[in-house]
Amino acid sequence: MSQEKGLVKNFSPAWFAAIMGTGGFANVLYLWGNLWAPSRNLGIGLAWFNALLFILIFIPWLLRWFSHFDNVKKDLMHPIMGNFFVTMPIGLIILASNATLMGQKFFSSSFLFFFALLSWIIGVFGALIFGTQASYNMMSSEQTPPQMINFAWLISPVASIAIPLIGNPLTTMLHAMNASWSKTALLINISFWGLGFFLFLFIGAIVFTRFAQHSLPPNPMAPTFWIILGPIGIGTVSLMGLADAAKLLGVLPGVETLYLLSSILWGLGLWAILITLLISRHYQKHGGIPFTLSWWAFIFPLAAYTMGSLLYTNSWGKLKRETFPSSTSAATT
Repeated sequence: MSQEKGLVKNFSPAWFAAIMGTGGFANVLYLWGNLWAPSRNLGIGLAWFNALLFILIFIPWLLRWFSHFDNVKKDLMHPIMGNFFVTMPIGLIILASNATLMGQKFFSSSFLFFFALLSWIIGVFGALIFGTQASYNMMSSEQTPPQMINFAWLISPVASIAIPLIGNPLTTMLHAMNASWSKTALLINISFWGLGFFLFLFIGAIVFTRFAQHSLPPNPMAPTFWIILGPIGIGTVSLMGLADAAKLLGVLPGVETLYLLSSILWGLGLWAILITLLISRHYQKHGGIPFTLSWWAFIFPLAAYTMGSLLYTNSWGKLKRETFPSSTSAATT
């Protein structure tokens, strides 16, 4: 019994990062099914495992709020750990994206709508509350030592940018139901994407300044460099989805402009991959990278950028076929 209490008391909110990485990888595997058929089944199996994993992590996370709130409050005010509370709403959004992408054969449309709506609402409030708290910690701390500043600070912007991941499918469902507030949902999705994107720029500049003026963090924090791919990859996916949803609702006449902006953001990821590879190689040559919970940063950000790359390729290919149908058909014959 004491071991169970100790588990709940010291349970880290960062565990939901495992849901983000597992769910993101499941989506990638499912999307790769067009190239290799067994990959689709692997994605579905991993998505079911991710649902079970979410339940196992959510139980001690929730119990801790009631039985050890002092410890929760201490973590909320911590300059690093406070950033990880948003991983719960992000994890739920990723889980809901698993369901909307792969769940048509397993769940009714009404269940998928309810799950998407619930996840979106929790995501909106969770990203806003926990993200604001993390920003407050950053600004109210009188002296934040350089070693405390790393790319984990970008997790809060990722939460806001991730809202349209489930918000875009939800907007499509609302449109199909002729719901009067479908445009309101779209406006909220756009607002949160903008909130997360500009926080990514502002906080990213602070982190880069720290690395330019001080030595690199300790070796266990090496995986956090990969987090920069998170807002880039999720931002690409979300922005293209926003373009499609805005066109569907008649808010925009076309998707070309937002597709162009998402391409610019995706291009930043090419530099991000190269610099993180060089940094990781540096750490590997100078003591190695020990296994810690931060290894999740190797999975989710890279999965996010892979999803962005897949959508980037498919969307521009579709746009080209729609814009130049005669030349495309001639090229394929």
